[in-house]
Amino acid sequence: MAKLGDHTDTTWTQPEESALSGEKQSTSSGLQVVEETVKFVNGEVLAPPKTDLMNMAKPIADQAAAMMIQDMRGFLQGTEQILTVAIARALNQILESDGLIGTTALNKCEELMTKLPVFASEISESAIQITKEFE
Repeated sequence: MAKLGDHTDTTWTQPEESALSGEKQSTSSGLQVVEETVKFVNGEVLAPPKTDLMNMAKPIADQAAAMMIQDMRGFLQGTEQILTVAIARALNQILESDGLIGTTALNKCEELMTKLPVFASEISESAIQITKEFE
């Protein structure tokens, strides 16, 4: 007889026949439906075939890679806008003052601009690697 929490044992005991003649028949057919339902849920829902999961992995990985590229694109566009203003202010400080503060700011902007392509290529390579992992 199955114990509470035991999902592997699907046996059951035949109910005793009561005074009502149809009760035994309806109970056993109802219990059979329940047993078939439990077997289906255990076999298909709780333990789905791995091939279906692997078929879903590729589109999900492709979506993750596309999101990485879009996030990188948004970051680069925002950085471009910030750098445009920063370079304009640095050039303004060079023209209006002795130039030391403006030159330092311009050098920092240049340093950042040289690091952006490295950042973008690392993100792109990671996105490509993610899609290759699930091929």
